[in-house]
Amino acid sequence: SFRLDLTPYLKAGQRNVLAIRLDNPNDASRWYPGGGIYRNVWLVKTSPVHISQWGTDIRNNSVNADKAVMEMGVRIENHHIKKGSWGTARFNFSVSKPKFWDVDSPHCYVAVNRVFVDGKEVETYQTSFGIRTAEFTHDNGFMLNGRKVAIKGVCLHHDLGALGAAFNEVAAERQLRIMKEMGANAVRTSHNPPAPELVALCDRLGLMMQLELADTWHKGKRKNDYSRLFDDWNEADMRSVVRHYRNHPSVIMWSIGNEVMEQMTDMGV
Repeated sequence: SFRLDLTPYLKAGQRNVLAIRLDNPNDASRWYPGGGIYRNVWLVKTSPVHISQWGTDIRNNSVNADKAVMEMGVRIENHHIKKGSWGTARFNFSVSKPKFWDVDSPHCYVAVNRVFVDGKEVETYQTSFGIRTAEFTHDNGFMLNGRKVAIKGVCLHHDLGALGAAFNEVAAERQLRIMKEMGANAVRTSHNPPAPELVALCDRLGLMMQLELADTWHKGKRKNDYSRLFDDWNEADMRSVVRHYRNHPSVIMWSIGNEVMEQMTDMGV
């Protein structure tokens, strides 16, 4: 996901037209990716002082059955001063008797941040998060909330078969429930970042996630695939994926590429 600041281009008191041109060439993918704009597009209106896009992060400081101490960061932009002026705040908060997020009991919380300017509230910003511990260990493999959990995963392309590529939340939930009923507890997105609604569904249903960046690095597999964009966009794209989804309890792992051809070379290492 990405955001463009339209403020410099708006003409106050006049009729403004927003036009979006889509470039979706042939041979851009090895699988059926769909065509067109197949995820939600939002027009976001903010105060000049507001929390940045993906401007919050929440992490565990210490967690036990009696109390969870969480650390939260908030990044605030201030366009009253000048464009690009910003500041951050970090603080701790605690949750008594926390309900842990788990594959069988996917409890989620919501943190609410309010921004005030001269005593007036100008923004309310909500962040969904879960309280859980996740680690990979040498002796016991993957540990979720202190117990060994076998990751039983499936790879899902983002399209919904005969329904096409436009994201459909009801159809996606049906698909995920079928996956869980057959014994899966994890989903790997293939081979691109997922729709935000899919991650929220996995939070709610108790499915762990590996989020994947792309199908290729420099060495392409199709004429117009991501390899053409890799040098210019890989860092910005990876940053946006991590910032967008870092607070979601379902996300336990990041994938930097699918079957990248460079893995057999020194560059891959």
